[in-house]
Amino acid sequence: FIIAERGITLQTPSAGSVNTDQLAANAVTSGKMFSGFNNGITEFDMWKLTSDLTFANDTVTVITANLARHSYQTDKKGTGMSESSGIFTFPSTGLYYIDFTGFVVGTGGASYLGGGIHATTDNSSYNIMAQNFTNTQGNTDHANFRCHTSFNVTDTSTHKVRFFQFSQNATGRLESDANQFRTGFTFMRIGD
Repeated sequence: FIIAERGITLQTPSAGSVNTDQLAANAVTSGKMFSGFNNGITEFDMWKLTSDLTFANDTVTVITANLARHSYQTDKKGTGMSESSGIFTFPSTGLYYIDFTGFVVGTGGASYLGGGIHATTDNSSYNIMAQNFTNTQGNTDHANFRCHTSFNVTDTSTHKVRFFQFSQNATGRLESDANQFRTGFTFMRIGD
């Protein structure tokens, strides 16, 4: 009785040659799938105005003070944004969604009140990325505005944002609140 010996050669499949038909059901675990991969939202942060801010008539005014992280019933995810004199620096590169929500109170006649988002890619000159306005008809009228944009941050030392308020034929103020998110900013990293 003779047994023939046969050599076995292991083959590595060429790149791109394995498709889903060759994989057994449940063969790829989430641990393998997401190992080393940032899945989902990695940065989320909210900041708010902590003291009311009066509109300067027919003037663009950059918001430079009275800002704090909104931490009532929430907290940042990831490192979070850093802020200095109203200029916000991103914690990492990537594509960000940015939202500015403003709560306004008119203190005069019919007026347009609003604000927007400035961005820089050279840490010097700022351009308007988004802006929006609302209308108040008289004294103590309440209204809100909202504007948002995306911003591709390729360098955290040069790509920054700030926020501004603007009024036209207006007197009024941006309102703040100790606990509520009345006037503030939301930052969310949505991808690489």
